[in-house]
Amino acid sequence: MKVDPTDAALERLAAASPGTPEGKKIFAAALAAKQLRLVVKAARLLEGFQAAEFCPQMAQVLAALLARGGGVDKGCAAMLALARTLVNLDHDAAELYLDGMKFVQMEASWGPPVDVAAELRATCAMGLVNSRYSGKLQALTDLLVDKEWGARVGAIRALAAVGSEPAMLLLYFKARVGDGHPEVVSQCLEALLVGGAEGALALATRIATGEDAESREAAILALGASRRTDAVEWLIARSRMPGPTRACMFLALSSSRTEDALEYLLGLVKTADSATFAEVHEALTIHRRDEVLNARMVAAVTERNRTR
Repeated sequence: MKVDPTDAALERLAAASPGTPEGKKIFAAALAAKQLRLVVKAARLLEGFQAAEFCPQMAQVLAALLARGGGVDKGCAAMLALARTLVNLDHDAAELYLDGMKFVQMEASWGPPVDVAAELRATCAMGLVNSRYSGKLQALTDLLVDKEWGARVGAIRALAAVGSEPAMLLLYFKARVGDGHPEVVSQCLEALLVGGAEGALALATRIATGEDAESREAAILALGASRRTDAVEWLIARSRMPGPTRACMFLALSSSRTEDALEYLLGLVKTADSATFAEVHEALTIHRRDEVLNARMVAAVTERNRTR
């Protein structure tokens, strides 16, 4: 049976080490290959090996793919693998990342064409943050209004990584004006809360009690994800009030995994009415793989059944 050359090259790549002379040749050849499956595999392996000496070649390959435009790299798989490895190996290539942050690739779908490069733009944004480029805030602001919500989330995470007062103010402004996608609002508020930005808790709780249902839930989940003591205390106090967001508050408390939140929820398991018990039980099922927490849950249910 004839062996496919690309499959054979992938096998050689999987068995190679970039720390050996022969391995260096194999990885260099894979990165230069026309078959982008080899480029993807090489980039991912090099990240695992922490082989930073290949960063210049990977940067050249990424630059060439970006220059060739859409259609060459289906789904941006090779470009994304290269960008992730360069970012995770702390390669400083500001101009390359700036180009990646502007790259758009429209591909056919069941409906209208979709932009498959949003994650690439988000990844390059994090690379820009780690570079010495002085104009990063302006570039990240441009990405903050990207048409794709995934790219906007990438800008938020990058601004959170910058962590400066101007970066936090940009995130505050974005959270204040809102967004068409709840994940963007949630990520923005979580970044502000975790970063300790002034007014973050007040803003998050205001949105969590506002009129827009999706924004309310996004803010509630961000409060839980922050794991802040004051955020957990607010969620506990607010969840005692009946309302349409109570189940979401239980989920936020559960996802926080703080001891105060878990003690409160397990207490409700023991004593709450049937409707509340069902909501709390559902919120705690996200930890079904946690044997210790599951044991506590079983004990709480047992106590509930014994006292009824």
